[in-house]
Amino acid sequence: MRRAQSSVEFVVLTSFMLLAFSIAIIVTQQNIADFTQVGKQASIESIEGALRNEFMLGSVMPDGYEREFTLPDSVQGLPYTARIRPEPAILADWVEFTVGNEKKIVFFQSEIIGNVTPGKNTMRKSNGILSMNLAARQPVLNYAFTTVNPTIIDSSPNHLDAIPYGPTVVAGIDGQALQFNGVNQYLERAHDARLAITGPLTITGWVKLNNYGSTVYMVVAKANANSYTPYQLGIKTSGELRFMQRASSGNTLLDGPAKIPLRRWVHFAVVRDNTGKVQFYMDGQPTGPTQTVTSPSVDYGAPLRIGLHNAGNRPLNGALDNVRIYNVALTPLEIEADRAS
Repeated sequence: MRRAQSSVEFVVLTSFMLLAFSIAIIVTQQNIADFTQVGKQASIESIEGALRNEFMLGSVMPDGYEREFTLPDSVQGLPYTARIRPEPAILADWVEFTVGNEKKIVFFQSEIIGNVTPGKNTMRKSNGILSMNLAARQPVLNYAFTTVNPTIIDSSPNHLDAIPYGPTVVAGIDGQALQFNGVNQYLERAHDARLAITGPLTITGWVKLNNYGSTVYMVVAKANANSYTPYQLGIKTSGELRFMQRASSGNTLLDGPAKIPLRRWVHFAVVRDNTGKVQFYMDGQPTGPTQTVTSPSVDYGAPLRIGLHNAGNRPLNGALDNVRIYNVALTPLEIEADRAS
């Protein structure tokens, strides 16, 4: 009898000890999880503080500022991302931290473009805008129209200056711009191998239209009298951008879906990548899906004209500012940076 009672007591005691041990394990695991969560939160807050300090420093520095800084590679051993999102309604940007399945949003009172990366980061400032990890890719040609007589000065390192034929100086989006009369005014740059761009290409600038034409307005054209061209950008009679690429063996016309409004400055861009895909932009935003050129891209040694076709037709009635040509396909963030600068 006593032996049976002892066996029962042993089972009860063992069960109690197992229960207590299980509870201790659960409590310990919860404490570890809480400690890990606290540590994760502290790590994110540490990164947030470092970013806030960098953004605050950059915001008071002059244009041309450049600084490299390093953030932790992980949060409590976990990979993380930190994506910059614009919030124009409150004149701020916010950074979305993602660690595993968790997200945290932090607001910053700064205008920032680009993205933050774990590890090494580079911040630059241009025209009051801070950019993160956007390597500055220089245009092949850059007409800011700060100097217009007797030649249009190219402010890129290539010094591809142009000759003006009649356009007048007006107030631009940034300093001076050039007004074209819609009859016979244009700029011309003689052929240069650096402008014979048959691969990746980006054309950007600002335009202020007086009206829509009865024919396509010519913005930029490197075309001969037969309209053979590796690139040509115009504005249709209904106000949309039109990109043309034409060779003796084929012709491609691509139209942007967005209509350029009249009598205000609008930033435009067209990008052709190395696969022939073309994307139109207006005021820094892509308009419509990408399209694809189907004809060869061939340069025929023609001069570059702005405001008029090489055949002497399609004159632009409006103003242009900050016209740039790149021999690379800029990314959406780089288009935004081009517009900001």
